[in-house]
Amino acid sequence: GRLEGDPRNVRRTLRTWIAAGGNAERAAQSLGVHAQTVREHVRSAEPVLERQLLATGADLYEVVLAHLAAGDLEQPVLTDG
Repeated sequence: GRLEGDPRNVRRTLRTWIAAGGNAERAAQSLGVHAQTVREHVRSAEPVLERQLLATGADLYEVVLAHLAAGDLEQPVLTDG
């Protein structure tokens, strides 16, 4: 919810970036913006969420789980294997 006040719709960008596997180019293509815009939005979300998103680690997983819990992302398909 902390991202909802941003007029650039950073929450949507972050959700799309997560769904694209953290790939800024694919997220940008889905959103119709430049990849640099996606990266800037993700970077601007980091201090608001108090999490490092561009560095692989637990912070990103926490944000992904929060989006899943809020229903902002589709549940992943899990397979045995």
